[in-house]
Formats: sequence, C-alpha cells, structure tokens
Amino acid sequence: MRRLFVAVVFVAGCSEMPSLDQEISATSQAASYPKLVALEQQGVSDVSTSGQNVISELDGRTAGLWARIGSLFN
Repeated sequence: MRRLFVAVVFVAGCSEMPSLDQEISATSQAASYPKLVALEQQGVSDVSTSGQNVISELDGRTAGLWARIGSLFN
C-alpha cells in the first residue's frame, strides 16, 4: 500500500500542470474602469453593450477553453 502511495505521489509530482491563468487582451487592460451604478437605478433597457459584442466575446472565450482542453490531451 505504501508503494502505491509513493508511486502516485511521484507520478503527480512529475506531471506538467497547465497554466490556469486567464490571458487578458491589451485592449481590455487599457479600458477605463466601468461606471458603478446602483442596482435600483438600472433597468433592462440601460444595457450599453450590443448583443453581437457579447456573442463575439463568448465565442472567443469558448475557443480559448477548447484550446486549453486540447492542450490537456496533447
């Protein structure tokens, strides 16, 4: 039983762990801090982002996640 434990610890210690830090684009880092608004004052129609921008951002995040998944199996 000890040998099995030592073997598992050895294999886990020698394995390469993927980087889990999220990369932030230069555009996002250069953006100004968003204006803070109380939730009581914000309505549904006050959203300033277009649906296409949100879809594009989510597509980019999805592609990044699939790339990470692919790197885990390679």
